[in-house]
Amino acid sequence: DGQTVAEKAQKLWQDYLRQRMQP
Repeated sequence: DGQTVAEKAQKLWQDYLRQRMQP
């Protein structure tokens, strides 16, 4: 389960950074 949570958190982080870079 820990690995799944880590992967999910990593995806959310990537999406967050992607949105932040948008003007």
